[in-house]
Amino acid sequence: TEHDVVAVLADAMHSHTEILRHAHILHRDISLNNIMAVRIGNELRGMLIDFDHGVDIDAVRNQKLPGNVGTGPFMSIANLEGLDVPRTAVDDWESLICLLFCLAAKSSEARDEMGHIFAHVNAHGAADVKREMFQTTAALDSVIARFLNPSYLVLIRLIRELHTAIFMHARCQGTAQISLRSNRQVDPVQRRVQYAEEIHARCQSALAKVAADSRSMSTLSDHMASISHQCCDLRRARAPLSQPCESTESLSTLLDVAPESLHSPHLCSRSTSDTLTDSRPDLRHLTKAQLMQLLEDEELAMRKRKAKGEQADSPRTKRRKMIHSAEHCDPHIVQLSSTRALSFVDLPASVHLPPVPPVDLANKRKRFSP
Repeated sequence: TEHDVVAVLADAMHSHTEILRHAHILHRDISLNNIMAVRIGNELRGMLIDFDHGVDIDAVRNQKLPGNVGTGPFMSIANLEGLDVPRTAVDDWESLICLLFCLAAKSSEARDEMGHIFAHVNAHGAADVKREMFQTTAALDSVIARFLNPSYLVLIRLIRELHTAIFMHARCQGTAQISLRSNRQVDPVQRRVQYAEEIHARCQSALAKVAADSRSMSTLSDHMASISHQCCDLRRARAPLSQPCESTESLSTLLDVAPESLHSPHLCSRSTSDTLTDSRPDLRHLTKAQLMQLLEDEELAMRKRKAKGEQADSPRTKRRKMIHSAEHCDPHIVQLSSTRALSFVDLPASVHLPPVPPVDLANKRKRFSP
């Protein structure tokens, strides 16, 4: 992932900085093949290799006519043009920007197109292309939009941060040469040498900040993924078994009344016709055994109808048949769907329901006559 790439680059450039500080050796060839990713346990680290072009930063051959060494597409502007200025760590940080362009390309075709641009020009032509790319922030944005994958937010952010640190310095801003009144030209690329230490520190800070943010984002992403997996495992562990008498509804929900209204005397004075108009059944006087028997009878009747090829009854017809066949039970019996699971919860011992007055079902049958 791009978080791993940033971590590897941060380690490699940290090694670059420490070697430069303690051994005064400048690498001068930051490229794709000279930074290795090493896995130590579960951690991915970066390693900087191949110091064939390394040079003592205080040596004479680095101070005067240092020439141009390194890997072509990744070389800095000063290195490509062979400017007569000392090579500094800023040149290697500029090479890192070119490396990031290679890593964040939107496709292999875009990467090949970038390579094609540098392959058909000489060193000075490649330097002119880079001067145009890094001249302003707007020019950099156009190149990013053309070649880079917009989903690589961290890598693109790192490119912008390094570009600001190197090319947007107040004393050497941009890459275009400036003509003065005395017919003298000032090259910001050459002028950068005077502020190399400051620019180097700014690049270090930018990379360290982006790497820390990337590490936090990666840790947060891993943590969220772990929580998601744990929630999925918990849901699987707590998933209810497929039982015919299970539901998440409470007794008061099934009764469609508030729990405190169970104490109301008006609850037991409802007629059968009132119950038929309710959207939910009244199950107060039915035991679990009675409900199970009703469910089994309805499923048996449905199987018989399917075997005979008969059309299924409407819900109203089902309620009417159940009432007619259950005169020995409570008259508040209503239709029970075989596909609906029910939850049986015992009422508290403190709740005493008065008996339901008998209802003459003969008078109620008139409602169902055609």
